[in-house]
Amino acid sequence: MWCTTVVEALLSCNCIDVNAQTNSGDTALILACKEGHKFTANLILLRKDNNPNLCNKRGLTALMYSAILGHVDIIKALISTRKVNPNSQDVRGTTALMNASHIGDIDTVCALLASPNIDINLTDLNGRTALLYACLKDRTAVASLLIGTPGIKVNCQDENGHTALLIAAAKNSLPIVKELLGVPNLDPDLKESHGLTALSVSVLRGHNDIVKALLPISKIQLDISHHKGTMAFVRATLQGHVPIIDILLTSRHINPNVFVTGSEQLYKLFRDQLRYSEERHRIEYAEGMTPLMLASCAGHKEVVKRLLAVPGVNVNLGNQPSYTLASYVGGSYEHSIMDPLLTPVDLKHTCFEGSGITALMFAAGHGHIDVVEHLLTLPEINVNGRDRDGYTALIYATLMNYPSSGDTGRCPSYIIHSSYHGHLGVVKRLLSVPDINVNTKTTNGFTALIFASRNGYSSIVAEILRFPEVDVNIQNRFGDTALIWAAYQGHLDVVKHLLSVPGVNVNTKNTDGFTALNYALANGYGSIVDAMLGSQKVDINIKTAYGNTPLMIASCNDHLDVVKRLLSSQEINVNAQNTDGFTALIAASANGHRSVVDALLGFQKVDVNIQTNLGDTALMLAAYGGHLDVVKRLLSVPPLNVNAQNTDGLTALINASTDGYCSIVDALIGSQNVNVNIQTNNDETALTLAAYRGHVNVVKSLLSFPDTNVNIQNIDGCTALMYAARDGYCSIVDAILGFPKVDINIQDKYGNTALTRASVNGHIDIVKSLLTFPAMDINLRDINGYTALEMARTTRHQSIVDILFSRPEVSDERTALVLYQPIIKPQTISLSHYAYFRQKVQLLGINSFSLVSRSRGIYNMCTYR
Repeated sequence: MWCTTVVEALLSCNCIDVNAQTNSGDTALILACKEGHKFTANLILLRKDNNPNLCNKRGLTALMYSAILGHVDIIKALISTRKVNPNSQDVRGTTALMNASHIGDIDTVCALLASPNIDINLTDLNGRTALLYACLKDRTAVASLLIGTPGIKVNCQDENGHTALLIAAAKNSLPIVKELLGVPNLDPDLKESHGLTALSVSVLRGHNDIVKALLPISKIQLDISHHKGTMAFVRATLQGHVPIIDILLTSRHINPNVFVTGSEQLYKLFRDQLRYSEERHRIEYAEGMTPLMLASCAGHKEVVKRLLAVPGVNVNLGNQPSYTLASYVGGSYEHSIMDPLLTPVDLKHTCFEGSGITALMFAAGHGHIDVVEHLLTLPEINVNGRDRDGYTALIYATLMNYPSSGDTGRCPSYIIHSSYHGHLGVVKRLLSVPDINVNTKTTNGFTALIFASRNGYSSIVAEILRFPEVDVNIQNRFGDTALIWAAYQGHLDVVKHLLSVPGVNVNTKNTDGFTALNYALANGYGSIVDAMLGSQKVDINIKTAYGNTPLMIASCNDHLDVVKRLLSSQEINVNAQNTDGFTALIAASANGHRSVVDALLGFQKVDVNIQTNLGDTALMLAAYGGHLDVVKRLLSVPPLNVNAQNTDGLTALINASTDGYCSIVDALIGSQNVNVNIQTNNDETALTLAAYRGHVNVVKSLLSFPDTNVNIQNIDGCTALMYAARDGYCSIVDAILGFPKVDINIQDKYGNTALTRASVNGHIDIVKSLLTFPAMDINLRDINGYTALEMARTTRHQSIVDILFSRPEVSDERTALVLYQPIIKPQTISLSHYAYFRQKVQLLGINSFSLVSRSRGIYNMCTYR
């Protein structure tokens, strides 16, 4: 408040120069307008000696600042003085009205237009009027106001020849264009410096609505040079703008066979226009495509019709790599193929490896039946044309957006041409063409029938099978037929269609030796298995490359219903063996599939004692896997040989004992004719291995069997007691010492006893347990002449030394032998054939065995630790 009082006081002094300027040329009035101080500005304007038209060094007046900042009240005050010049121009020639029009402040423009002396057609140094400024920024309301102002010159051109109409057309400002077209004296055909009119700019930019508005009033023939018109034509093709296409085609500068190339910005435009999405398309680049291909891909029927009418159009052209637009239209790399207002395109840019896909293929792949119809009207159309990968239009119509595991050898083009839903209408139309080849293969051997069968398109499969020349048994590069693919994917309806064909070969094998039945079995498709078994030609005992039969695969994968269905056939060979000697029963037992084992054992001809190449039986592998229910079921079969040994001499009992499966051990011991003392190739028994592994419950179960020989020695002379004593298993030592027939003084081939092993390893409790036996001979010497006492002293186990030395029968004589600890190589027992089994068992089926892999390959039998 005090500031205004000061201003009033100063202005009351006649000696004050109200027009004084700062170093930058601002007057008090300009400063007041900058800050929007209406009261101060009014006080200054009351001075008769004030000059409101003074400008600062930038050429800006108080009115200009008020217009730029939108201070409408101050503008009105300035104009009311009658002294202000509304047409003052700054150093660039712009006026207050131009600034307000550019900003788009309708209230400010209205206030300025109220000035009786304002010149709305004044131009700046570039020749632009207020109307051109409004059009440049698409200020629709301001432009409409200016156009409706009396005296407006709508045909004014700037230094580049741009008119308001041309700028509005370039900006796609349809409301402004319509306002301008309502002006009686408008000239729509004025050209800019490059010879472009509003219509030609609209065509080049793809502004279809503007083109429609301008076409009725434009009176000149468009002259669009080829290097600009081609890209406009491509854009119009993608967008389906028929009026633009008609204009461009009449210009006769368009090559319908031109290949598109350009930068990523251009391809982004193409993807946007094709409504690209990764779920429905795989269109990544459009390089190497012609307008006809693009229109066919987008499904623009009317555009396709017009293109097909162009003389010289090549309907069989396929998209190509490494072409530039300039090479086809006679231009050069220095020429831009888009007008200066558009994003430049680099003609040297190449990012697409062509595939030879034709317009018909694009249309078929997308399911555009109307486009296909138009393309097929041309007599020269090649309906059997193939792309780089051997795909035809018919094949594209049967595809889906699905990466096939069986088609891994296919290298897809960067442009894949459909959401691929299987287009039945297109397939029917293509099959009606007299020269169609329904059996054409891709480079990987896939046919239309194989693709349709793979994808489960039952209607398309049925349509193709009606074709007289169709070959239902064609195999691809991987040996797969249509039937194999349908069975693998579980498409029952397709399988039934294929099986109805008289000449179908149901026993065809692929490169892995699998048939359609094998895949259906592996995946548990019971209905498909039933359908195939109903075919009289099916071989239910057919083997894969690894010798696996359908029954083996079903048994391995626990498909009970399928197993039962196979066993119901009289031709079934239940005892067939694969290349590793596995049978269906062995496979089911190894995986613990109890229900399948029950079904197989219910078959009269089943042989439970068949051995694999490594000598394993179903019982051995069931015990090895810890499958108690399966073991019990096998033990219930009378002819079972419970004592069968494999190539390493292992039995089912030895397997179960080694891994500590006490319940299985009990079940085996409870069976008739079991021999608990059978020895492996390394003379190990179930008891020695159980003791070695520390399985106390298994040891107790084995010791409960009357015929158990607790003193059996392995190849190195070790007994179960020695293993337990060495490793400090006190409970096992106590259990064995409780056995009546135990010999505690047995020596291995190095002369070690159980006492020696316990002493050298410092197991004091075991030493004490062994010394309770009256028959214990504590003075026995090993082959180096050492007693247990001397070994304990050598290994510095003083507590054990004290215990042994306190015994009255101990002998502490020093021998003449050099005291040293011998280095004895460990003896190993190899059970490595089980590792081999685990590898080979994978080959039985599609799904690998679920057999638990147990670390049991090598047992370290060191005499000393």
